[in-house]
Amino acid sequence: MIGKYVKVVLKQPNCNEWTGKQYSYTSPIDLNIGDLVLVETVYGFSLGKVVKFSDTLPNSVKASDVKEVVCLCDLSAYYMRQERLTRMKELKAHMDEKVKALQEIAVFEALCSKDIELKEMLEEYKKLQDI
Repeated sequence: MIGKYVKVVLKQPNCNEWTGKQYSYTSPIDLNIGDLVLVETVYGFSLGKVVKFSDTLPNSVKASDVKEVVCLCDLSAYYMRQERLTRMKELKAHMDEKVKALQEIAVFEALCSKDIELKEMLEEYKKLQDI
């Protein structure tokens, strides 16, 4: 962190946008531009994004009123879980497709012993698949 104060924009509620207004906080932890942090506001805790560092406060803000950054928010474990769940869903869908196709063929093959015409059609079907 370069500067005594960290400037943060806040996440707008119920959307993926950030406010344009910058708020000043002190930070007991080393931060970088773009880091996500938890900060306390007059409305409770909020997610913020570090946008710059400053050695001074705006004239309208007293140093005694500046709050501290609560913590750095590391979302990497969350993103890894989301990627894992997405991949699991993809694999399950592909496995379901394969099982359905194999079950269908298995049913046809089981029924072929009872119906010669079905057996002949299945043999022709398999030959056409190989072409």
